[in-house]
Amino acid sequence: MDDFERRIGHLIRTARISKGMNQSELARMLGLSFQQLQKYEVGRNRITCGRLWRISQALGVPVSYFFEDLAADQEGHDTLSALEETPPPKKVVNLARKLWEIEDPRIRRQMIMLIEALHENPVSTEEKTEIDLLGPGVAQASS
Repeated sequence: MDDFERRIGHLIRTARISKGMNQSELARMLGLSFQQLQKYEVGRNRITCGRLWRISQALGVPVSYFFEDLAADQEGHDTLSALEETPPPKKVVNLARKLWEIEDPRIRRQMIMLIEALHENPVSTEEKTEIDLLGPGVAQASS
């Protein structure tokens, strides 16, 4: 199979995990074996347009979700490589859940702002070492 099937499979897996479903649950909703769903998720089997529609309905995403980045692919970007560099979806979902479990909305917003700031201005290796050496108590006091 080619990168397209692997990309679609990766997006199915990402959406499934973000909905908190395991392969058996989604497969049951679709009338498939979990092994067949697994083959779709790793890009081993091609998915018909009708099956992709049913998958999108079961996952609660528009079918366009699976095609949103195709324009970037046509411009020469390697979407599959970018997908493989992203953190595993389960870790991302768990982190997002933990973030939303913070009861104080002000602290939750500050955490989101911190993540956004770090994304926009990554900490250099030298700064990371300095922060590590300071320890958590000193880092908090200097804020």
